[in-house]
Amino acid sequence: MSSDSCIALIEALINGDISAEDHARLQNQLKASSEARDIFRERMDLEASLRTWAAEDLPSTHQVVTADGTQVSESGDFIASGSSIRRNRAKNGVIAFVVAAIALLIASPWILPDADGPGKVAVDDVPHERNGDVEDSTQLVGMVRQKNNCEWGVPLRLTAGRFATGSYSLVSGIAELSFDSGTDVVLEAPCELVVTSRDSARLLTGNVFVTVTELSNGFTLHTPEARIIDLGTEYAVALDESTTEVHVFDGSVIWKPNVEGIDIEDRIESGEARLYSRSDPTTPKRIPFGQRQFVRRIEADVKAHSGEGLLAYDGFENLAGHLRRGRSGFGWSGGWESGRRGRGQLAEVISAPNDEVFGMNRSGRRLLQLSHGDSIRRSLQPPLILDTGTTCFVSLLAERVNGADSGDRSLRVSLEPETTGTGPNRRSAISFGITTEGFVFINSGQDIVKTAARIEDDETYLCVLKLADSESGSVLKVRIYRAGESIDGSEPSVWTVATEGQSFPRADVVRLVVGRNATWRIDEIKIGIEWLAVVGLRDSE
Repeated sequence: MSSDSCIALIEALINGDISAEDHARLQNQLKASSEARDIFRERMDLEASLRTWAAEDLPSTHQVVTADGTQVSESGDFIASGSSIRRNRAKNGVIAFVVAAIALLIASPWILPDADGPGKVAVDDVPHERNGDVEDSTQLVGMVRQKNNCEWGVPLRLTAGRFATGSYSLVSGIAELSFDSGTDVVLEAPCELVVTSRDSARLLTGNVFVTVTELSNGFTLHTPEARIIDLGTEYAVALDESTTEVHVFDGSVIWKPNVEGIDIEDRIESGEARLYSRSDPTTPKRIPFGQRQFVRRIEADVKAHSGEGLLAYDGFENLAGHLRRGRSGFGWSGGWESGRRGRGQLAEVISAPNDEVFGMNRSGRRLLQLSHGDSIRRSLQPPLILDTGTTCFVSLLAERVNGADSGDRSLRVSLEPETTGTGPNRRSAISFGITTEGFVFINSGQDIVKTAARIEDDETYLCVLKLADSESGSVLKVRIYRAGESIDGSEPSVWTVATEGQSFPRADVVRLVVGRNATWRIDEIKIGIEWLAVVGLRDSE
């Protein structure tokens, strides 16, 4: 049976006018063909989404995402017309569709194949049933951002990388779920979580770290005894048989116990932590903030992959909108600050393109965007000490967005002692980057050298600085890799540009500065003492 014939039978099923003979043909086809089952799942997901959308009370104007990802505004009349069509369709055929679909699902175990075994994520269709307090267990509500060495007791139900509402149990490993509402939730095994909607979940046991981004519409995390309501925040929750701990890293949360006849709220501010007895959730106990070690982000995987040779890292994950002054990455003291003595607006964090660069799939990830003279700095913790004979490396992914052909469009990355300021003091820093004309340069604090090769706009490059200190001074080298170019498995014999400079004993601060007419996108800043730790070669390579 052809795919067109299979699709025609599925459409007849949805419209409620499928004959008994065709129903049997469809069922036999689904039993015999995995391709047919894939088509069936996708069409069922689409129909469920259309019915959910049609039932919503939409505003007079609405942003609609087209198939190519473009957002367009539609008027209320158009929306109402489309909704009317879908409601009429549902009125005529949805009963038959639901009955027939459920009959197929119940009578046919092959529709729901078993998970691929321990440690693997199952790719299932979404069951048509209620699950505790889940409002609509057919709803896809987010994307799986990361999953590290995961073994699932109850695996994720995925459709094209998106997870649905329902109950999940993580036996081992770490997983991060990015909800459509703008909230990211990291699960640390063992953990049981019920995803109830795009902006809520229920923690049954285990540890989670929640980042409610600046673009979020809000998120509520339920526990068996209370609700935790965000006020724009990063917080962690640890739930066991007897107690619940809440640690707030940024912003604040409201703890509202589920006790009949008692209406109280406990506000927990940034840098505070509470312990609640599950037998008495109305009585908070202050505990030391951060005494429990939470897996805040999947950055732990980067650290584990790179080993002890990686000292500091920032991938700008779990942030959206203007760059927060909070903590992302590791190896830093505090967050990013304005490079103009603490004044000025910080840069933006934006969604990364759905591409693959140097072996890294950036789908669903984020990166830093600096523009129009942005200057930001961040302190290393501990400072980078370069004793005689030692070497350090700094790497980052950089892309210049096509813009004006004139004016300052440069990028500068500096390693500085804490006393470094503007003007003459800049000579005590080491910096490298790209000039307005696209030339790679090194500023050794004494001389500035640059290469004759140019970079291109709208192309992502891997930039690696090597700094080796000796009694007589320092040696600085920069290697630039273009997209698609193989990364050396050890230090390259040929560098893009190299020079010698003054002795450079320590770096307290990393500074990023872009020209007043420039827009640069920066990702995955790494500082380490080994080549492989900063170039990010994946196991597959």
